[in-house]
Amino acid sequence: MARMFPEWISDAQRETNPARNAEFKVYDRLAHELSDDWYVFYSSVWTWTENKNRLGTREEDFVIAHPKIGILLLEVKGGRIGVQNGEWQSVDRGDHVWSIKNPYNQVAVAGISLSHRLNEEHPNPLKGFRFATAVCFPDTKLSSVAEHIDQNHQHLTIDAECLQDIQATLTAILQDENGQFVEPGELRILWLKELLAPTWYFSAPMSIQINNTEDAVKRLTEAQFKVLYDFAPNSPRLLITGCAGSGKTMLTAETAKRMVIKEHKKVLFVCYNRNLAIWLRSSSFFIDNGQMMVANYHKLCADFAHSAGLALPEAPGTSREDNQLYFAETLPNTLVEAAAKIGEQFDAIIVDEGQDFLESWWTSLLLLLKPAGRLHIYYDDNQRLWGPPRALPAEIILAMEPIILSTNVRNTKSIHNLAMKFHPSKGKGYEAHVGSSIDPEFVPVLIGESEQAVVRRLVERLTKQEGILPSHIAILTPLSIVEGNSIWQPNQTLLGRYRLVHHLNTAPHEIFCSSIGAAKGLEFPVVILTELYSPAIEKEILNIKSQMYVGVSRARSHLIILSSPEDFEQLMQ
Repeated sequence: MARMFPEWISDAQRETNPARNAEFKVYDRLAHELSDDWYVFYSSVWTWTENKNRLGTREEDFVIAHPKIGILLLEVKGGRIGVQNGEWQSVDRGDHVWSIKNPYNQVAVAGISLSHRLNEEHPNPLKGFRFATAVCFPDTKLSSVAEHIDQNHQHLTIDAECLQDIQATLTAILQDENGQFVEPGELRILWLKELLAPTWYFSAPMSIQINNTEDAVKRLTEAQFKVLYDFAPNSPRLLITGCAGSGKTMLTAETAKRMVIKEHKKVLFVCYNRNLAIWLRSSSFFIDNGQMMVANYHKLCADFAHSAGLALPEAPGTSREDNQLYFAETLPNTLVEAAAKIGEQFDAIIVDEGQDFLESWWTSLLLLLKPAGRLHIYYDDNQRLWGPPRALPAEIILAMEPIILSTNVRNTKSIHNLAMKFHPSKGKGYEAHVGSSIDPEFVPVLIGESEQAVVRRLVERLTKQEGILPSHIAILTPLSIVEGNSIWQPNQTLLGRYRLVHHLNTAPHEIFCSSIGAAKGLEFPVVILTELYSPAIEKEILNIKSQMYVGVSRARSHLIILSSPEDFEQLMQ
């Protein structure tokens, strides 16, 4: 992809400037077809001094440059092109006729004026450089206007057909009669860039940069959903796998919402993580009309046991080990009993975090699904943090239509790239599209310092200097904050004026704090990863790589890691 200046043209610009549709068509073709050695400057304006009392100004549709091939000025004329009595005309789709200037004269004058402008620079690295010129008719074939074009100009003309192979066309135009190129070199082009597209640096607060990133995340997630939802209604069984950040949770939630609103279906959204279900029930995705049920799996077991009039067995203890059998078998068996008593309930069941469901649990879910109902399962086996490997029953897999989400639309590129270092693929086959100038930040804890003191300083900087809302910050740890192994104690730990809490509906003076596992499926604009080297990790954590893969990818826009880069690198080994 060519290096474009500006980098993109917004939908709003396109909608409000229909007269420039031909230029936008050429812009898109240049952007996608040229290699990244090419520089493309769109709608460039330059000013020079004609005499001491007057400035001259000139705009050219495109200035296209390649360090080893040359520099070309391109004038674009859209519509059906014609010449009547020596006057150039363009006819738009509504058959309106517009008088236009001779484009060959226009681009020639632009080349001369650009040379004037460059001559004002001392030194002028492009002094005496020969700029090529060409004209593009993106809506016309050359054969229809050839009789009106000077024979010497025809090889400098790009019509609709030539536009399809624009790189070869530009290369041919930039060759001289001996097949040679006038090479400007990289430094000259960078100098030209500063003239046509100067770079200005302002110290923008991080909150503004993050807001821009969040807007990009929203647009890309919506685009990803449109593709999936066009496919989903015709597929009763879908198995959607994707990397962290591919938007699985957003897609499940939006799919459930649309099934309820547009298709009038009764839908169950079920996940593993309790906090994820709580967040979804409080979000705009939840439709409280009796047709949508949202629950984590074990709450689903308890709710249906209550509806069926069954006595719910009590948990045997408070530790993870004591309750393992209770959550793995006792509650699921109760759901099977309740479902058999109540019968099928749902037109569709959408499962998020499918990798965390034991094979035996799927029986209880299928008992709740009507015979012709839809089953959509979202899955990422690399986010499985607990217990032995878990698998879908073979009979479910055979009936599913697989979809792979290979594009990360929820994290910036730099966060995605870091997370994928903990992924078995090392990122091969996956990509991220959200750009940002903010890289993950490593903050080592020095000898004699406490992590609490370091995090307190970070929170103060983020909220006071960077203008970030406390509700946009999450403090995560690999350790359990419920069983007391973490230094963070919800409702007790204070970081300056902020209290750490373990609920998502935070007050203005509160910041969310959680284990990485309890935050799975959730995401936050800013994440601070802590306690990565605690002695308790060896006892509590089965796979630190999986924890880091999930933890890093919880940050959408900015990630802060309490570690040196070198020590963090060791966790990848």
